[in-house]
Amino acid sequence: MALRAAVTAVMVALLLGGCSAPVAALPDGISVSVRQTRFDGPVRQVQLVVANASGQPFEVTSAELRSTRFEGTVSFDRPQTVPDRSFRDLPVKLPGATCAEGAPTDEIALDFVTADGRSGSAVLPIDDVAILDAIATEDCVIAAVADVVTIAPPDTAEWMPGAHAPVTLTFTALPTGSAGRVTVLSVGATTLFAHVDERGERIVATPVDLTFDADSPATGIPIRLEPSRCDPHAIAEDKRGTLLPFAIEVGSATGTIEIAVDAAVRASLYDYVADWCGMAPQAP
Repeated sequence: MALRAAVTAVMVALLLGGCSAPVAALPDGISVSVRQTRFDGPVRQVQLVVANASGQPFEVTSAELRSTRFEGTVSFDRPQTVPDRSFRDLPVKLPGATCAEGAPTDEIALDFVTADGRSGSAVLPIDDVAILDAIATEDCVIAAVADVVTIAPPDTAEWMPGAHAPVTLTFTALPTGSAGRVTVLSVGATTLFAHVDERGERIVATPVDLTFDADSPATGIPIRLEPSRCDPHAIAEDKRGTLLPFAIEVGSATGTIEIAVDAAVRASLYDYVADWCGMAPQAP
């Protein structure tokens, strides 16, 4: 009996010695952060950045962004090897903002495999939350504005062929009747258009400074624009030139909402740029 117990103990010891304990923390030299490239914004995406300065390759098997700013978690679940002295961007698309009150929490959860083959997992706070804060704030401003007022794009772009004069776009603010107050501060420039004042001089943005509530009437917001560039690729490569950024204040928050014109007005604006610049009419 004693011999059997001794053999069993040895076998258990051997089995335990052959198993690697899971890792509960990231290896030294591994860091995570969040960033957004200029291509990510239009598709509502951020990059979970895993950087490796550990001296060994590091494999991420999955990564998850957990933020109370947004509705639910989002994950990247394609294994990625991060060589030493390198990094990998893991793209995730964000859900809608919660607009919840209180202090948010922002974390990245990683499942990984170390260079010696051990698996592990770790949950790390995000040190720089400026990007997440900006996206969530913009979401919540857009939602709050939509509750109080609709800003409708124009049906037409007003310009005269050959006149070499500014084009006028008149947006319309239509209060919804719901409680709240929204102030439209200004309308900014785009990649294709600059603002001009009534004297025809260029200005950084068109000031508006109009406040709307449930009792406000429908109000037109005219803006005057002229092309900010005339190179041959200005129209052909345009992606955001007809998205007009409105600076908004709602409650204690400020933000920017972009309002797009429809396809017919967009085509008219491209024709206007071609006419102003002396180019043949073209479409992107």
